[in-house]
Amino acid sequence: MHIGFYLNEWHRGGIAILVSRLCCELNRQGHQTTLFLERPYPKRSEGDCLSYNRYKKTVGSACVSLDLAAYPPRWRQSHLIETVLKHKVECIFPSLYRPQASGFEKLSHHIPVAAIAHNDHSYFYDEYVRAQFFLAAQVAPSHQIYERCRRFAPPELKSKIRHIISGITIPPKTSPPPTGPLKVIYCSRLEQTQKRSLELPVIWKSFLSQGGIGTLSIIGCGETGQAMRTALADEQAAGSVRFFGHLEEDEVARELQTGDIILNLANFEGFPQSVIEGTARGMWPLLSDTESGHREIIELLGHGTLCPIGDKEAFARTLLDFAARIEELRQKRALIQAKAKECFNMQTCAQAYSDLARELSATYTARPQPAPFASYLPTLKERGYRLILLARYRRAYALSWKRRHGNKE
Repeated sequence: MHIGFYLNEWHRGGIAILVSRLCCELNRQGHQTTLFLERPYPKRSEGDCLSYNRYKKTVGSACVSLDLAAYPPRWRQSHLIETVLKHKVECIFPSLYRPQASGFEKLSHHIPVAAIAHNDHSYFYDEYVRAQFFLAAQVAPSHQIYERCRRFAPPELKSKIRHIISGITIPPKTSPPPTGPLKVIYCSRLEQTQKRSLELPVIWKSFLSQGGIGTLSIIGCGETGQAMRTALADEQAAGSVRFFGHLEEDEVARELQTGDIILNLANFEGFPQSVIEGTARGMWPLLSDTESGHREIIELLGHGTLCPIGDKEAFARTLLDFAARIEELRQKRALIQAKAKECFNMQTCAQAYSDLARELSATYTARPQPAPFASYLPTLKERGYRLILLARYRRAYALSWKRRHGNKE
């Protein structure tokens, strides 16, 4: 079966990582997959650019950038639909698609469109309410998102909401427990609105000032990165803090194997990949008490600690407690690892997606076939405008590349 996915752009982590892993596992299970992107990556993000290029090099034509900004507005919708249909995709799973909702509504006449929730946030629920009447299904990665979608859905659409827990690639070997002082890992985009990253220096300084001994590894980059480096400059110089910036997946996995605690301070989440990555290596989850994601992870594992959102002293006290009984914490590593492998297996996750795609496709096959899609016929003025937009689009990405790498001509 040929299964498609759609994202607005490539981002390191989060939904892009989930989708790329789903594609890989679905391919391994014998399916064909294609990832469609509205645009390749954020123009000003060097890390996303490098990550996208590596992914594109690996999968080739199975990743398609639609470059919608290079088309006049009325032409974009047709370009999206026509491109997906030309690839003979039998079912497509879009996420972060609200600006193109009308295009997916028209595409839904030809193939099933089953959306993936990307976060427990009003932006997603606005997206879902707008699209629920043409969606063949809505995938909720957490139980909280599932229940909230059901509250937004009229009775006849509630059965279209499916709860599929996000999966990860399970490490083939059990990682040995760390040695020495407490090792805490914070793996996240460094920003404040969702992730509350600026609270991390306060928490760590409080932990150290009360006699805590350990190391904090910070993996990720973002808008608060420089402020965090400045706030933790003394601790970094003393060796209790390490900044890694952006790491590729295999590098993140190696670092997670060395940690005791995976830490997340977020205001809201969907089903955070970095947290379940850590638990699959036996790390204890110390998480903010978000309604979606964090509570469910700890309930499934039977292990973990929740602190009130924004309560910096509660996080610091919990770290002190774990540092004082570190051997007890490490003895639970194998139990957490085994439970994570049971709950967050990518094979199970991908099978659920393929089963849903097959189910939805069968209902479409039984329906009367729609008329063939008619390509949009742009006016002469729109053709000229398209050339201008294409030149601007290419120039913007070329300038973005030169800012990162320098003009080597």
